[in-house]
Amino acid sequence: MHFKLLMWLVAMCLPGGNAIIFKEYRIPLPFSREEYRIAHLWSTAEWSLLNTGGGDGVEIIVNEERAFDNGKTGQYTDKIFHVTSKVPRTIRALSPRGSLEVQEISKNAFTEVETVLSSPLYMKNNFHLTTYTRLKEADNCQQDDVFNDIYYEASYMHGEVINIDITRDIDPRDYKEDEDPTKCFTSERLNLTPDWQTQATPMCVYKLVVTEFKWWGLSEKVEKMLVKAARRYFMQLHRQMYCWADQWFDFTIEDIREMEEEMEVRLDKKRHQGQVTGMSEN
Repeated sequence: MHFKLLMWLVAMCLPGGNAIIFKEYRIPLPFSREEYRIAHLWSTAEWSLLNTGGGDGVEIIVNEERAFDNGKTGQYTDKIFHVTSKVPRTIRALSPRGSLEVQEISKNAFTEVETVLSSPLYMKNNFHLTTYTRLKEADNCQQDDVFNDIYYEASYMHGEVINIDITRDIDPRDYKEDEDPTKCFTSERLNLTPDWQTQATPMCVYKLVVTEFKWWGLSEKVEKMLVKAARRYFMQLHRQMYCWADQWFDFTIEDIREMEEEMEVRLDKKRHQGQVTGMSEN
């Protein structure tokens, strides 16, 4: 199940109370930061198309350049994830009206991104899942102060660090040979070996995931499930990004923006016709 959707289902099923969880993920990659920028934007658009159809999927409300409150300028996106048919029937039957629409607000001021997932129609201000992404070039993923400003502002101790290696430990449910960086030969990239980091200087993608519930009782079991789901999602996405390199490598940021405009139209059309596509739970 897609990480964002799992977060939502967990939140929806919890009783009331307060909980905030900080988890930091570190992902070394054989990209430059500019390459990662293109790869991530292209892969996000591709994922949206693959998971839209039959009434559900991604709806783009806003995608435009804006000045942010912190003085930086970047790309602002507002998306709605329609997930009614993506969840198990039992959850669907019990879900209140509006509870299966998830809003995502993203502020991308390259090389820093802030993405907030929420449920304005159902949980209002009682649930937010915020992912902070920061990109560090020529970095071995050992910096412990990347998110110090966020921890300081929130008056919280540093969260647990979870390292992700895209060549190892993939969930068997997600394994595809054409998405395996050790096998998916591309014309732009050679296959990675398990010890590739000793042979090249990687960049590092640092992600801090902050989950805030103003409803009760986040048990240890549920917390472990959240961590496992996030790791699974980040692992799968970044393996795909590497193996899709032939498709995005020659794109410029101008090409990406043009593709996004076309994608908005394609998504609207695809969402209202055909069968449910991509991830779903019966």
